[in-house]
Amino acid sequence: MYFPYLRGKQFELIAIRELIENNLIARDRIVPVIEPVKLSSTLKKTFVIAEENTFRLALILNPEVGDVVNKTDDILSEFLPRVQNNSLYFGYITNKGMVNEIQRLMAANSINNGQIILVHVKNTFANEYNLAFPEIPPAFNLIPDQRTYGRKIRDNKVLFVDHFIPQKRNSDYANEPDEFFSEDHLYYEEEGFKGFSDYCTIGYKFAESGFRPYAVVIHITYFDDDDNIRIRHFVSDTNEDISDTPRKFYEALEKLIIWKNHTKIDTYALSIFQKHYDNQTYPGLGSIKKLSIMHHIELVNRFLGEQ
Repeated sequence: MYFPYLRGKQFELIAIRELIENNLIARDRIVPVIEPVKLSSTLKKTFVIAEENTFRLALILNPEVGDVVNKTDDILSEFLPRVQNNSLYFGYITNKGMVNEIQRLMAANSINNGQIILVHVKNTFANEYNLAFPEIPPAFNLIPDQRTYGRKIRDNKVLFVDHFIPQKRNSDYANEPDEFFSEDHLYYEEEGFKGFSDYCTIGYKFAESGFRPYAVVIHITYFDDDDNIRIRHFVSDTNEDISDTPRKFYEALEKLIIWKNHTKIDTYALSIFQKHYDNQTYPGLGSIKKLSIMHHIELVNRFLGEQ
């Protein structure tokens, strides 16, 4: 099972929504975990669409970035009914005060252990975890790839690794256009994990808002001959200034389409990129990121369905 971890920005949410609406991911293979950055209408609509399609998402109650930091009760009051009818998991990022907080949340809202996903971003709260869950573990524990920590968290483990290697500038991705990304999907079960998780093609680093780039880059994952996931970076050529972003996009897109037609890889997102190429349309930077995320998740879903 795959747990893509996304911040709840507009285009990340739309990516999940469109994957569900187009029946591109399966409930028994994919559980998107969303760390909300605001209680937006897009966030709420995403969970409505998921519920209508009997698709279960996870929502972080104590986000570490964005406008709803320290607003756990606001998030809870908005989404509690969906947890109670089992159309939503509540997620919680482990921290020093988690024992009392989790016990309070569960007791006050009739939340049981099977409705909670723990996210262990840091590897320092194993003792707190064991105090909060002395007998019955949560539904899943997203834990870092560290053997000593995994020994302390033994139940319902999900391997959680940031595989995306960020560059300081978009143009720098051209220096390493094709990189190894992940093999977690091949070995997670034999290593004792229930699933695997990552930050898709975005990475851990959070940016509040976008900016006009010197270079446009499109990040696309694919499977090599050994079923490892690799990532290609398609970078624009005219990167001297911030002018003419649509032109930069088309330069990067042309490289992607040549590669796509050579490799014969096809996903819904790649078909949309093809339409933009054929029509010479520019969807905006947010939509480029959305399509990159959709492609990656659909690709992993397809792999899991073939196993």
